[in-house]
Amino acid sequence: MNIPSYVYQNGFGVFYFRIAIPKHLKPTLRKHEIRKSLKTTNYHYALKQARRLAVITEHLFQAGICDINDINSAFQSSKDASLTFHNVPESGYRGYHGYGSAPELASVSGTTTPHQSAPVRSANLRDLIEQYVQCQVLENSWQDKTKEENKAIFETLVEIIGNIDLTEINHQTADTYRTTLKRLPPNMNKSPKYRDKSVQQILATNPKETLSDTSVNKYMRRISAMFNWGVDRDLAAKNFFRRKPIQESKKANEKRDMLTIDDLAALFSPDVFMTEADQPFKFWTPLIALYTGARQNEIAQMDGKDVLEIHGMWCFRFITAKQKKYTERIVPVHSRLIELGIVDYAKGQSGKLFPELHHRRDGYGHEVSKWYNRYRRKCGLTDVRNKDFHSFRHTFSTELFRVGVNPTLIAELDGHVTGNGQRRTTTEEVYIKPSEVGSLKQAIEMLDYGPPLKKVMPFGHIPR
Repeated sequence: MNIPSYVYQNGFGVFYFRIAIPKHLKPTLRKHEIRKSLKTTNYHYALKQARRLAVITEHLFQAGICDINDINSAFQSSKDASLTFHNVPESGYRGYHGYGSAPELASVSGTTTPHQSAPVRSANLRDLIEQYVQCQVLENSWQDKTKEENKAIFETLVEIIGNIDLTEINHQTADTYRTTLKRLPPNMNKSPKYRDKSVQQILATNPKETLSDTSVNKYMRRISAMFNWGVDRDLAAKNFFRRKPIQESKKANEKRDMLTIDDLAALFSPDVFMTEADQPFKFWTPLIALYTGARQNEIAQMDGKDVLEIHGMWCFRFITAKQKKYTERIVPVHSRLIELGIVDYAKGQSGKLFPELHHRRDGYGHEVSKWYNRYRRKCGLTDVRNKDFHSFRHTFSTELFRVGVNPTLIAELDGHVTGNGQRRTTTEEVYIKPSEVGSLKQAIEMLDYGPPLKKVMPFGHIPR
């Protein structure tokens, strides 16, 4: 790749624009070089930005502008941040002003004068989607699940408003999109009832169950993020999808119900549960969720070695991935799970804790979700939204709070923050103090779900 001399890449893969200050301007600016991060690892985008900055800088130099405020104003008018100046040895310069040549800079097409914003390029909605998705993938900003989820959201946008030119989009367009979303059913790309139908065909069926306010707001946020990106890159003039949230009808703590004693009795009825749990994951995943508050995927993706002994106490190690960033947390194993045989079971697993689960688009938890939704309905828990697998997590946190556990300690156990208010980035045993594990263990042991969980038989008693 032949990178122009006014573009360079640092050791972390981020591209920068740099150009030497002409000799006659150096005494005034008292610097040798203009350098600015292009804030991207995408070469093609960096090159476009750098070319624009090169021409703007060339205009400034030819006009003899040597005041830092004028330079900052020129860059800000081009929707860029202030410049950073750095001293570099003069012996490092080559060519025009040390980097590039005058013809190279002057021949750039589609550029602007220092006080003129770059014109918005003609593009339609699919152009924006294609470039946005490509950029996010190149910069490793999305996991596979996020990519597929966002592409489905963007495709729904195209179906609703059409593949129109970006200049045709206005507030009415955004309002129409939001109103239409409110009439669409959840999981329409997965449900056999809807997945082969167009949006118009789905609307014609007048679905009884529609997207929740939370889901509609999520769609709007994803679309808004894409248009923010488009505005920054002069593909769109304005983001009309900003600040259009729907006031959600439920408070955060009302969105999912905690499981009642009757619910737990139904789910863990010995006759039903022990017969249903014909695979290890069906036995262990709901129990681990109830006694740790861990998320479905966190449990499903565990290795056998993630049940480990730390400072004499058995613990789970949960790993959470979000936007390619990984955090880990330790949750002590409740004595009831030890009685049921989780430690002995984990010792027998050299690879995955649940080898019968396979990685899908939604992670290892895909099969867990399918099975549990069928099972809970079989047990009489038919509320689609409020009694799903995540209700175990809500029940865990609520029960700990009810018995008087410190909210900060609850937050550390369920993975929101650690004891000092920060996310833990590593959970190697050497970095965790015995007192920390002891405090967490003491909190976990305060959980007592009563008779329903006392009737569950150890893992080895599952009918085969």
